[in-house]
Amino acid sequence: MSVADHFQRADHIAHLMMKKRTCFRIKENVFSFLPDVEPVERFERRFGLTFDRAEGSEVMIKFLVKGQNIETLEHKIIAADQIAFVKIHFAFDNNWKPLHKVVQFTQDEITYNRVLGTENTSCFLPAELTAGTVKMSLFGYDAEAIETVRATTVVKTLHTRPSGFEGENSNVPLTPDLYQQLLQKIQSASKGTDGKSAFEIAVEHGFVGTEAEWLESLKGVDGKDGVNGKDGCDGRNGVDGLPGKDGKDGADGVPGHNVPMGKMGLTESMVLMENPPILLP
Repeated sequence: MSVADHFQRADHIAHLMMKKRTCFRIKENVFSFLPDVEPVERFERRFGLTFDRAEGSEVMIKFLVKGQNIETLEHKIIAADQIAFVKIHFAFDNNWKPLHKVVQFTQDEITYNRVLGTENTSCFLPAELTAGTVKMSLFGYDAEAIETVRATTVVKTLHTRPSGFEGENSNVPLTPDLYQQLLQKIQSASKGTDGKSAFEIAVEHGFVGTEAEWLESLKGVDGKDGVNGKDGCDGRNGVDGLPGKDGKDGADGVPGHNVPMGKMGLTESMVLMENPPILLP
């Protein structure tokens, strides 16, 4: 028997077991005693998917992101053509928790981004993925860091199997691009609920009185005058100013009067002398 025939037989056994479980309310752990081990393991995986759908919850695949590695914690068979049904859940180590995280799924050289942010830890598998190989990785960044910080992981390979869906795929929702998702995150974060006022918090911590009384209680006593500062150093001498402009010529004086030499006590011979005598009054 080939491997494909073996798995087909296991699927058939699982289908029959599922009917028996529904009719006779057989517990899940009963199947672990069956001798055909591989078909039972195959059934348990299929049974888990069927049971999740019966309860209306998503199929959950779990991974641990530790450092730059992605470790598988819980894996289930992935079928193509799903829409908002297969959810990928991540557990992060302490280095990843404060980062803004983005999951990237790449198939046929097309990358689909799923923004987790800092709080979310799970996302749906993009509905555009078809049967085949899918490369999954994560990157994270710290928006508050002074220097650029970007964390990355190695690629984790997922395998999606063909589904039995035969309907139209024209209604498959497209994954928003990275910019649209980041913008939506920012907008949703800015629409948070209003917090309590400082007065309300003060009342919760024991303050009794009106808001005006509380505001008045915040005013402190005037502080003491500070010590006088030291005298500053003398400033440097200023630069010499430019020479002033020449003043205007003064007005001509009044003509003097001719005084006879006799009245001045002088004789003509004195005037002609080189050193005339000085006459005292």
